[in-house]
Amino acid sequence: MVFDKYEDVRLHLVETLSLSKELLTKISNLFISSSEELFSKIQEGIKTENMTLLRESAHTLKGSSANIGGKRVQEIAYDLQIAAEKGETALCGELSEKLLNAIKNLQKILEKIASE
Repeated sequence: MVFDKYEDVRLHLVETLSLSKELLTKISNLFISSSEELFSKIQEGIKTENMTLLRESAHTLKGSSANIGGKRVQEIAYDLQIAAEKGETALCGELSEKLLNAIKNLQKILEKIASE
């Protein structure tokens, strides 16, 4: 599985967006907490077969990860959103596992960038 890379995310946040240390820390912390909440909603949507909740949560996660340069999380969240729209519950389960790993990787990258 391909993950987001530290260098790419750092380039996006620090150089492209020119975020201050304080703002970078706030954005990183916000993404970490919101991604955990959104992933919980995704899991709930899968468990209860609530495709609307699943699709909307994946859509929100897709956007927030794109804003911080998390392209891999964005891609998987998009695939999950489409699978939910099609009602493909088995695929949603598979994608959620990939998404969780990608989120954890991105969270570690953000923690490292924020601590620099």
